[in-house]
Amino acid sequence: MSNVKKLSIAFTHDMAGLVKSAVSNGEYGSVSEAVREAMRDWASKRERQQAEIEYLRGAWKQGVENGAGRFRSIDELLTEAHQRHKS
Repeated sequence: MSNVKKLSIAFTHDMAGLVKSAVSNGEYGSVSEAVREAMRDWASKRERQQAEIEYLRGAWKQGVENGAGRFRSIDELLTEAHQRHKS
């Protein structure tokens, strides 16, 4: 592997056991392989979360730019939502 940087990390006893168990069961060839996959999953999840945050920021901005809504309170909104759900 070119472009590899070694890091020292500390796991809780339980986390270390999970990783070692996955390696000993043959799910991964090494602890490093298991941790790399976990990091890829974390990076993917983080990317999705950032995209969701940007979407919500855009929706919020659009809502603010559209002005006041027709409901004066959350209670009014919930009342109408319940009425619509019943019908």
